[in-house]
Amino acid sequence: MNNLFLIIRREYLQRVRTKGFIISTLLMPLLFAALVIIPIALTRLQTGEQKRIGVIDQSGLIYEDLSQSLNEKSENGRPKFLLTKFSAEGDIAALRSQLKAKIINNQLDAYLFIGRDVTQKGAVDYHSKNVSNFMELRALESTISAIIINRRLSQVGLDPVKVKSLVRRIDLKTIRISKQGETEDKGQTFAISYALVMILYGSLIFYGVSIMRSVIEEKSSRIVEILISSVRPFELMLGKLIGVGAVGLTQILIWSLFLTLLSLYGVAMISVFATQSIPKIEIPPSLLVYFVVYYISGYFLFGSLYAAIGAMVNSEQEAQQAQAPILSFLIIPLVLMTFIIRAPNSTFSTVLSLVPFFTPLLMFMRICIEPPPLFQILGSILLLLSTTVLIMWLVSKIYRVGILMYGKKPTLPELIKWLKYT
Repeated sequence: MNNLFLIIRREYLQRVRTKGFIISTLLMPLLFAALVIIPIALTRLQTGEQKRIGVIDQSGLIYEDLSQSLNEKSENGRPKFLLTKFSAEGDIAALRSQLKAKIINNQLDAYLFIGRDVTQKGAVDYHSKNVSNFMELRALESTISAIIINRRLSQVGLDPVKVKSLVRRIDLKTIRISKQGETEDKGQTFAISYALVMILYGSLIFYGVSIMRSVIEEKSSRIVEILISSVRPFELMLGKLIGVGAVGLTQILIWSLFLTLLSLYGVAMISVFATQSIPKIEIPPSLLVYFVVYYISGYFLFGSLYAAIGAMVNSEQEAQQAQAPILSFLIIPLVLMTFIIRAPNSTFSTVLSLVPFFTPLLMFMRICIEPPPLFQILGSILLLLSTTVLIMWLVSKIYRVGILMYGKKPTLPELIKWLKYT
């Protein structure tokens, strides 16, 4: 037991003291916060510059309404759009060439060409050097569309105001029901589910590969021969699994603390930049408990398999090929993520989430979206733990032989022989 503790301590301290661990642990929450706050802040960032737009209105119906509708002002009080009307009489081709030259010489930012049959065809040309400002383009498009629709309604004798009131869209308010009560959900459940599942997915792969590389390094440098003279191979493998797993758990606990703070104070911070109300982010404590349970059990399952690969191969090149089956067990749940989200309690979703190799991701995903019955959750944990114990027992047989084997990668018959050794 003392040897096991020493191995755990060595594996743990060797990793948490590295700059990579410290930087990645602190950088991930900061990066996540930046991805949420910066885009919202940038949408409110205004340069104060006016958009100078020339207008050629051959129909004679749009310009006046357009100039009155585009009355949005920037923070300095100046109109965002400065429209200039150009006569549609005379040589249109020459006029368009003239406006093109003005845009090239930065005398105009853009020009609109509105044809005579705009109310029938509904087509308007926008010419500019920059056609990637989608927010401005959407504002122009929606404004012109509303003007043209009003014109069409007036032409057939309908009151645009009454029609607009009759065809007004409903506001579908989504309310999530749980045992704790009812809360409005504007997509935060999906965002939280996706973020936690991706953290779980990344952690299982990252720390599993870390174990595999550690075993390969000790095997290739022959350090393992010295280690097993003092400890049993199973103690060495178990100590490595627990030590590296504790590193991952430390990192996840720090991230969980960040998510807790985000759920408490994040909405208030984001609301400073947002123009619309931001839904409150609530992460139930039970969800974090399930996250830790599925991380630990899933980690020991996949970590054992990665340890077996490290013991079987002699180089990282061989390991890259050998780990493909393990990766498939982690990638398939991501491929099925869309279906699970749409139908978390379907028979297909239920059966797959009870398959031990899929359970850490799929069952946790179901819990995030719509918690299944408790007996399914407990059953999945029991199946997962039983499979993990079985895999660790089989892997320990491969590990104790493989770490002392050098040369070519073992074949399947050879692996079966290793499992039969007592």
